[in-house]
Amino acid sequence: MDTQGMFDRQTSKKECAQIFALATLMSSYLVFNLKEQIQSCDIDHLEFWTSTAKWAEEEGSNALFQNLLFLLRDFSLVDLGYGLQGGENYMREMFTVSAENDTEVNKSIINLKRVFEQVKGFALPRPSDAIATRRSSAESIVIGDIGADFLKHSLDLFKHLADTVKPLNLSGNETTGKELKEIIAHSCEMLLGDEMPNPVSLSNNFANFQLSRLSEKVAENYENNMQTWREFCTSVEELQLQHSLHMKHATRNYDKAKKIGSKTVIKAKKRELQTEINKKFDDMSKLFELKLALRNQERQRKMDNANAQMREENIRATLTKQDIQIHNLVQEQRRAQEKAEEQRKEIEIQFKNSEKARENEAEILLRKHKSHIKSLESMEAKQKENHILMIEKENKRYAELQKKREEEAVAAQRNYIDLKEDLQREAEKHENERMRLENCRKTSEISFQEKNLQNETQIQELKNQIRDLERKQKKKKANNPCIIS
Repeated sequence: MDTQGMFDRQTSKKECAQIFALATLMSSYLVFNLKEQIQSCDIDHLEFWTSTAKWAEEEGSNALFQNLLFLLRDFSLVDLGYGLQGGENYMREMFTVSAENDTEVNKSIINLKRVFEQVKGFALPRPSDAIATRRSSAESIVIGDIGADFLKHSLDLFKHLADTVKPLNLSGNETTGKELKEIIAHSCEMLLGDEMPNPVSLSNNFANFQLSRLSEKVAENYENNMQTWREFCTSVEELQLQHSLHMKHATRNYDKAKKIGSKTVIKAKKRELQTEINKKFDDMSKLFELKLALRNQERQRKMDNANAQMREENIRATLTKQDIQIHNLVQEQRRAQEKAEEQRKEIEIQFKNSEKARENEAEILLRKHKSHIKSLESMEAKQKENHILMIEKENKRYAELQKKREEEAVAAQRNYIDLKEDLQREAEKHENERMRLENCRKTSEISFQEKNLQNETQIQELKNQIRDLERKQKKKKANNPCIIS
């Protein structure tokens, strides 16, 4: 990327400082285009960053920037050579601290080497005279007229830049495009103001920005690690142990990272980072406790459901067993009724047989009586009298026998009615027992449903609390977004 021309009559010192500062902030390899040699006035133009070097020395910080290359056009010291080698020879002999140089020049050289990790030179020969003697700048140029040496070393310069350029690295930390945009936007207020940019203020501002972004990255890495490990924790103590381990890891990452700024500011940012991490852990611990309580309640609800299901199965088994018992009782009652009916039928058959036998016996007795009457008519009065007595006796015995049989029939009928009433009472008793068990089962189901509804209400309340906490945490993250590299 090229910038507009600087260090001329049309550009003020403030504008030169602004352009040079922005170009340096955005460059991993800065090429300073000079004519022939580095003059003392060129060093004066770099006063902005040499002042920053003084600040870096006082704060004990690392180099802020990566590479500075002095491109020496129309290089006239042919004995030193051209290209990188010629530039290195020139920088070794000319751009070094020497007693011959002015004291301020020596300080500027030292400070400039402190600001940049590498300071190099590249000697580029003058193009051929055909280019310099053109009648008009609009006149076309033939490549072959530029000059072989100029072309060769120009290609060497482009090849060197292509091979050595690396991603932007500010104070030892690789910078993404998003971070670069934020750095430039953060620095523009100071760079593009009405006054001359103050290198110390800009450096302090940049140091605070770099430390804040480093703290955000470390805190975000801590939070991501804790969210991963939180899923494997089963108690608050385990979460506290993971917090201690990841807090040490975050502090170690903060300490290992390359930083700029004073030790006081670095320590203060470290304390702020630890405070922020502890605050994140407090929020995470509260959320974890709620989720753990919800998990325990869910487990308890499942156990209650399992117990209720087991009780319901037991009730069903009991009801099934009682239904079987009632069914067996009904079957027994039915068999008893059938048996009683068979006994009744047997009694009726016996009664009919007895009645038939009585009728037969009565018929026999009647025949005998008629026979006796006929006999008595021919017999004497005494015999007739005896025969009448015997008939009376037989009639009496027959009446007694008939009465006895009638009493037996009535007793059998009464026994049948009593047996039937006993069976009906037994059936009513079993039906009442079955209704009682059914009422018990319905009462258990209603109690279980009420308890289940109460558990679901508690679970819903806990879920609402978790959503409120997550909403607050998201709102907090929205107010203080983390930058992901």
